[in-house]
Amino acid sequence: MQVLELVSFKTKPGVSQEQVIELNQKVMTTVKKFEGFVYRSLAYQEQNKTWLDVVYWQDAASAKAAQEKFLASLVCQQLMAVVDLESTHMQHADIILSSCTESETCG
Repeated sequence: MQVLELVSFKTKPGVSQEQVIELNQKVMTTVKKFEGFVYRSLAYQEQNKTWLDVVYWQDAASAKAAQEKFLASLVCQQLMAVVDLESTHMQHADIILSSCTESETCG
């Protein structure tokens, strides 16, 4: 069953949106190579200055393995250097209904 990963975070003071986008472009290149990757998007909520990182995985095992690889990667360390860690929340949920079939790449 596919799994949704939702990470919300704020950045440290003085970090620009451009910096976050640039770092996340590098993250995207890395994460797309992880086994079980389906789709990823990054969104920004202006009203509360919160970023939303949304990733779809083939299954829970892929999500867990990707998390371990991500935390060990240089690109993760670069991104985490600008993130306010206390603001970070990660959630996983099983996909119950989707407009995409499992054979499609959504997005």
